Amino acid sequence: DPDDLLATIVRCYTAVDLQGNESPICCQTIEVKRIASGTITWPAPFSSTDCTVSTEPNNTGVPTIGGIPIFPTVPNSICNLMVNFEDINIIEDGCHNQFLRMWSVSEWWCGGVTTPFVWGQMIEVHDLTPPSITCPLDFSITTDTGFGTCIGTVTLPPAIVNDDCNNPVEVNIIGGSEVVFSNGGTTTLTVGTTILTYVAYDACYNSSSCEVEVIVLDQTQPTAVCKQSLVVSISS
Repeated sequence: DPDDLLATIVRCYTAVDLQGNESPICCQTIEVKRIASGTITWPAPFSSTDCTVSTEPNNTGVPTIGGIPIFPTVPNSICNLMVNFEDINIIEDGCHNQFLRMWSVSEWWCGGVTTPFVWGQMIEVHDLTPPSITCPLDFSITTDTGFGTCIGTVTLPPAIVNDDCNNPVEVNIIGGSEVVFSNGGTTTLTVGTTILTYVAYDACYNSSSCEVEVIVLDQTQPTAVCKQSLVVSISS
């Protein structure tokens, strides 16, 4: 069918010997077929839970013909093709990025552009990676000054936090007299050893934690209280 062809090439040969004798002409007909939609292998859907992953076509996949990529450059062995794509956003909220990549493959034919073959490739990237957190080192303090005081006021150093997806990170510190809703702060602890848990949350509700051991030492000297004006009688 001529409609299935991009071109027909007739190539003719003749052989001439040293005496100038020529052979009959032998012709070869070469038909350059158009690309059929069934010969295109489209990229599969792409999904990742790594928020740092590249969503460029060289990572998410491109159309191929016979195993040969036809994007970003159409090889010379495949004639008259044009390949493009357009991304249509569906969700983009910092925690979930979902879009439809619409591929279009068309060809120059008979002085114009054919109706393109189209394909929708769903691409999804989700942030399921918790932030990293490094707690301060274990430490000890002494009790507060004052009569009868058996607690210590603790200044809590901040933890080192990082989120690969560049989402804001909040830190809570649990285990003291009350929850500290900040990365560092103050709380009170009783005499002895207390385990404080630093919990880091990102905007996508991913969390990670680490622990700090804080020892409150009772190094306050006791205070002797003497009873004055004590009168003792001696029996006979």
